[in-house]
Amino acid sequence: MKSDQSKRTLGIIGGMGPHSDIAFLEMLHSRANAESDSDYIPVLYDGNCRRPDRSDFLTKKSKQCPGKSLITSLKNLEKCGASVIVMPCNTAHYWSKLILKNKRRKTVFIDMISAVTEYCRANSFKKVILLATPGTYEKNIYRKSLSASGIECIYPDNGIREKLLSVIRDIKRGKSADLSFLDDFVADSGCDKVILGCTELCLAGKNSGNAVYIDSLSVLTDKIYSVLMRKTNASKQKSKTES
Repeated sequence: MKSDQSKRTLGIIGGMGPHSDIAFLEMLHSRANAESDSDYIPVLYDGNCRRPDRSDFLTKKSKQCPGKSLITSLKNLEKCGASVIVMPCNTAHYWSKLILKNKRRKTVFIDMISAVTEYCRANSFKKVILLATPGTYEKNIYRKSLSASGIECIYPDNGIREKLLSVIRDIKRGKSADLSFLDDFVADSGCDKVILGCTELCLAGKNSGNAVYIDSLSVLTDKIYSVLMRKTNASKQKSKTES
């Protein structure tokens, strides 16, 4: 991506997995095809890691709702100049409608769940496994979106979900963890792909190789570049028309 005066500033509502936030930023910058500092995407980051736990609230383990803190982060980023907003946390997208309701009219919100669904639809996937947090399963955050596109979304059993939660917790603690315990389940499932529907899971080791997995962070990154380049090209076209 070459430097352009119309390049928009990206605002990140973060802190919901600090290690995965760092991985996301590295992924974002590694795809810039930059030759100088100015070729990178301008980024504003609100890393409030003290906002209430999303999954605990959605599974009724906590009465502390993180919605208000997400809106506070949104407003802070907009005030600082962000015009494109993302949340690199799958579970937090339960509040995506709240974000859409409270954002400025010209602010673009890139929905991670919609981006992954769009990716699955574009690749003609018909049946996928979802690996996610308890809150994402509880509220069917991915299943609703995928089902609307005619894609079957399979949930693993409770035993596997408990192991996934352990992996997520280990990654949050800065420990290494892998998904090798899923190999047989994935091989026998008959599914097209496996969605890594929690950003911590994107950081876990994968014995089955990366090909079978859909990395939600990677899909979000691709979508960001798609949106920003589309906006840049539209701005260039407008300038040509006006001149």
